Amino acid sequence: MPWLWLLLTGCRGRALLRTAAVWALLMAPWWLRNLVVTGQPFFALQAYAEHLKGTAELPGFAAYLRERPEWFGATLLRQPGVLLDKTGAGLVYFASRLDNWLPWGLLVAGGAAALARRPGGRSPSRPTLLLAGTLALLVVAYAPFSHDLRHLAVLLPAAAWELWLAIAERLSRSRPAAYPAARAAILAAAGAVVLLLTPARLPGWERARDAAVADAATLPAAVARCRDLPPGPVLTDSAALLWRAGRAGVWWPAGAGDLDSLRRRHPWLADSPFVRQDLK
Repeated sequence: MPWLWLLLTGCRGRALLRTAAVWALLMAPWWLRNLVVTGQPFFALQAYAEHLKGTAELPGFAAYLRERPEWFGATLLRQPGVLLDKTGAGLVYFASRLDNWLPWGLLVAGGAAALARRPGGRSPSRPTLLLAGTLALLVVAYAPFSHDLRHLAVLLPAAAWELWLAIAERLSRSRPAAYPAARAAILAAAGAVVLLLTPARLPGWERARDAAVADAATLPAAVARCRDLPPGPVLTDSAALLWRAGRAGVWWPAGAGDLDSLRRRHPWLADSPFVRQDLK
């Protein structure tokens, strides 16, 4: 998306090359990490696991337990219907929850102000069209992979700024005699009312939050047990334990399968202890 913005805003020649050099410098540590861990510098979890997450083939988070990840293109050739169904569900998910991304009151007011024709018959605001197009592209891009509004959060600062400017411009034309500070106060008050009446929420983490609260009592003891173990990988049913204990290991939740068969398939896990978080 940033590259699309650069091209559409006229970034060319040396400016584009300088931007590319800075981008490559910033991304190099991540590419190196991917190369060391996965053997592929441009590895993306979405392209090898998350396109099947939550489907009938791999319900829930079973995609993260798959021992032989499958590339998105291979799945598309093998099971196009699965990906089409997930993409359709993703488009419905994002479209039906846009008011949780930005309140409808702000979307309608800001969009109307930005898209209204300017004095002299000028066309709608170019930044607004660019933001709307970017939002649509992000929805289409994430629909086959991950259904979560947090992926759209990157646009919130730019969207909020452009909506503020658009509404402020309309207000300055309708109330030219008012002081700028008064117009800003009116705009801020109106925005606060909208946020209070129609607050935006980013859903999707309620279940994880509730599970974390329920498990919080047993986590410290499990972390202590995990840290006291000899060096080496650890198997655990807790998604938080490895992070909190600073240990390398494999997440193996209840119902994932037989631990003995896992150890036979992967000899490097043969002596790995299994630490359950829920033990007192």
